[in-house]
Amino acid sequence: MPVFRTEFKKAAKKYLAKLNTETQRTILQAIQGLSQFPPLGDLKKLAGQTGKYRLRVGAYRVIFSYGKDGNIIIILIEEIGPRGDIYK
Repeated sequence: MPVFRTEFKKAAKKYLAKLNTETQRTILQAIQGLSQFPPLGDLKKLAGQTGKYRLRVGAYRVIFSYGKDGNIIIILIEEIGPRGDIYK
């Protein structure tokens, strides 16, 4: 069973902190589902962007990628934002 570690870029962490507590909890639970095998949630590989995926959480999107550090799989949360703004 692989070991997962989740890391947030500064902008993603900052945006998440601005959201209300219930929305934060929902997004964090969805992000935890990424560390399952196979990953849980509404996932899609982003077209035209190598190695990036999106996770749909209601009206919000989480853009992330996978990396590797030895035997640890790193889930790098790159961006969090509303559906209309995240792909710009």
